[in-house]
Amino acid sequence: MFGGTAQLVATGLIKLTGSKLAPAGYVATCVVVSLIAVAMLKETADKPID
Repeated sequence: MFGGTAQLVATGLIKLTGSKLAPAGYVATCVVVSLIAVAMLKETADKPID
């Protein structure tokens, strides 16, 4: 989902802010969202498959 739009978003962020470092903020935001999602996953290793 994010990979297909990454170039478009990066170009838009550079034009909007004028900074070539703006896409780094986009990547950092995606990392934080991913870490939150992974932290919310439940462990299922000890549960039987029904």
